[in-house]
Amino acid sequence: MPPRKLLKACIISFLATVVLAVTVVLPAEYGIDVLGTGRALGLTAIDQPVLEDVSMDIENPGQPVADGPITHLGTLYRVESREIILQPYDYIEYKYHLVQGASMLFAWSAESPVNQDFHGDPENYPEEPTESFNTSTRSRDSGSFVAPFPGVHGWFWENPGPTPIRIQLYSAGFYDFSVEIRSNRERIRHELAPISDQMPAEEETP
Repeated sequence: MPPRKLLKACIISFLATVVLAVTVVLPAEYGIDVLGTGRALGLTAIDQPVLEDVSMDIENPGQPVADGPITHLGTLYRVESREIILQPYDYIEYKYHLVQGASMLFAWSAESPVNQDFHGDPENYPEEPTESFNTSTRSRDSGSFVAPFPGVHGWFWENPGPTPIRIQLYSAGFYDFSVEIRSNRERIRHELAPISDQMPAEEETP
């Protein structure tokens, strides 16, 4: 191709690229619509993601709302770390209050194997019976849990031997309080603060 024709073709290609960038790319990717062509072609909406605040549609903000693989709850999650001492041949229950569909993560470890039963008590217990999800003898466990019904869900731990056993429990989830039930039938409720209340306040800049 002669140099003059080659230069002409390059100029035409450059101008076409500029026009395409001004009329299509800038409005669609960056919201810059100098000529108004992006709005006319409906391209400016591409860079504006539609964010639906599902929590605004929840009448009870504690109730989960499924959105594909995501579950929205109009409340903050909570975290807890607790140490429990099991006396010889003694037992204790430790459970979290969850609405149906609410989730939590957990990890616990014991100094030696204990008898454990992970179960849930419905809200109207004892009219509805306790449901057991896992029973075993072990010294540790970790995982996730989604409440199949509203109520308190957690562990029954029993020390099978003559030596005290220390259990360390960590959890995070959309629960609002925990309940500790001892072998003497004493029932202790622990109020748990949302994660925002446990974070240090921002220091004011002078």
